[in-house]
Amino acid sequence: MERITWHFPTAMSSKKLTHELEEQIFYQLATEFSDLLNRNVRINNDLPIRFEDRSSTNVFYQAKQFQLTILLNKESYLFDYPEPIIKICWFTVQPQNQGLGTKLMKHFLRTLSETSYERVILDTRDDEGRRFWRRLGFNPSSENWHLNWFLKIPH
Repeated sequence: MERITWHFPTAMSSKKLTHELEEQIFYQLATEFSDLLNRNVRINNDLPIRFEDRSSTNVFYQAKQFQLTILLNKESYLFDYPEPIIKICWFTVQPQNQGLGTKLMKHFLRTLSETSYERVILDTRDDEGRRFWRRLGFNPSSENWHLNWFLKIPH
């Protein structure tokens, strides 16, 4: 599996939310995904997100023919990045090639700009997946382009 990290341009400003408001954003995303998909999106199989001062937290969004699994990481040692990151562990939506995945991911990335997270990393195994992320305007980092691509979240 190839590790891809995407990078946004440098942020223009920085918004800092309280920890509680930031947590609410990830719950609100389930409702917003439901509206965009016209399907009921569940979060963590209807269990609460476990934010309790952990260095990393898994969040699992799921509906019929949709899944987004992310890892929220506040500690840099886990992935060797100097700032809080979000790792997209899994993203799939059906039907494909109709713009739905692009619409969902653009909304997700815009929402992340309201959080304290600075970077998104992801793994992809195929050229089609890399083309999808490229179409969203992402470019691989110049270092280890085949392994490390990242996205800097604009604030």
